[in-house]
Amino acid sequence: MNVLSNEPVGRLWYGDIEINYQIANRERVTRRVLIKVHPDCRVEVHAPESATLEAVMVK
Repeated sequence: MNVLSNEPVGRLWYGDIEINYQIANRERVTRRVLIKVHPDCRVEVHAPESATLEAVMVK
């Protein structure tokens, strides 16, 4: 699922703070999940193509 657009595709809560995030497949072959937080507060989650949304949320 190569989603990565300007629209958030997921949401989680850290205390009373809502964090929206985008998910994209990693270009490199890896089994790790990479989370990027940008200066403009965007959050990108890069995960292997084989990863399910549930597996990414556990990270």
